[in-house]
Amino acid sequence: MKFIAPVHNAAEVALLVQAGADELYCGYQDPAWRELYGNHDSISRRQGAANVDDMRDFKQLIAEARRLDVPLYLTMNGRYTEPQLDALARLCFRFEELGGTGLQIFDLGLLARLAGHTQLRRCLSLLAVAQNAATLQAYQELGVDRVVFPRFLRPPQIAELLDAVPGLEGEFMALFDKCRFIDGYCRFYHGNAYEDAPKTEQSAANPGLCAGCSNSVLPLPDPEADQQIDAVYSFDTNYQTHSCIQLLGAPVNNFACAACALGVFESAGAHFAKLGGRGTPLKQRVCGLLFLHTAQHCASDEERQEFYHATFSADCHCYYPTCGAPA
Repeated sequence: MKFIAPVHNAAEVALLVQAGADELYCGYQDPAWRELYGNHDSISRRQGAANVDDMRDFKQLIAEARRLDVPLYLTMNGRYTEPQLDALARLCFRFEELGGTGLQIFDLGLLARLAGHTQLRRCLSLLAVAQNAATLQAYQELGVDRVVFPRFLRPPQIAELLDAVPGLEGEFMALFDKCRFIDGYCRFYHGNAYEDAPKTEQSAANPGLCAGCSNSVLPLPDPEADQQIDAVYSFDTNYQTHSCIQLLGAPVNNFACAACALGVFESAGAHFAKLGGRGTPLKQRVCGLLFLHTAQHCASDEERQEFYHATFSADCHCYYPTCGAPA
């Protein structure tokens, strides 16, 4: 199993790799884009600290990932208008020129612009909601060679799809950002900021860091000095925006995981486990990686659940309850 984690800057790369990240992904939103379209989630469904916002920092991040030989993907999983496509295609080509690995993408217009003009790998975002072989084959013709499967698909369904579309790699969500909605069909705005979100009992007790972080063997910096936890970042698919909370109530907790289902997904052919959480503090992402790596070696689901509770100070919140431990 390979683990994929979000990264925000060059200084985080080595720590995330040391914690067990096999691949990294990031967002980018420069001043020119913000001037034209605003600082919302129009490029990659995230705003604020979830994106690198300066080309110099972007270059440093790519260079550091290359130095450590870790694949780096650029998240471009929005829906775009025709006038935006030229700028986005230029950004993709620049990313490739600097040494980037691939894109997380699903917009048909952008895929068509890139087809035949880039060697960047193209990973189909779960926002495509690709749930049948014909859809996957159509995307494969546009250069897609990996897919993040929708959260509602289970391992047997994923195995059937991968068998039907040879050459396609499978990826699934393994930690953080669980939502009750189907991401690609959701029309809620995902850009509400952390400090603007309603304060719940859960968020007050747990401001975004897990208990296991304090026991980490990695030389992690002070999160307040490193990232300013109160800086703007969005929860995106963790349904913590104003409208989601008003409709659904406060979420169960912030640490949905698939630790008990990792082996089942791998047996189905999905060998890439993705951590959500672009915009969250570094310690939370490092802690999540360490947790998943350790959980793989637990002797039973009960032991994994106990380890989950010890790590996150919360009852188990299972991503795929029908695949592993009960919810």
